[in-house]
Amino acid sequence: MQTVTAALLLRDGRILLALRKAGKHMGRKWEFPGGKVHPGETPEQCLERELAEELDIRAGSAPRPGAPATPKRTWTWRSCCIAPNT
Repeated sequence: MQTVTAALLLRDGRILLALRKAGKHMGRKWEFPGGKVHPGETPEQCLERELAEELDIRAGSAPRPGAPATPKRTWTWRSCCIAPNT
């Protein structure tokens, strides 16, 4: 089973969505930012990486090693996990 993450980011009553690139699977559809958790990565690390890669957003309370000193946007989050019934 593949583990994935998604971020539901709220600010000033607005929800952040990302538009998938045209020509890709599900292209030009809206989605919550996130992605597949890589081996050895926690879901929180996955969200940090995906937000940085996809949207140039630094998330969490501590900067990632090598991250720019002045990110364009900063967000914090609360994490939760929803597991399927097995």
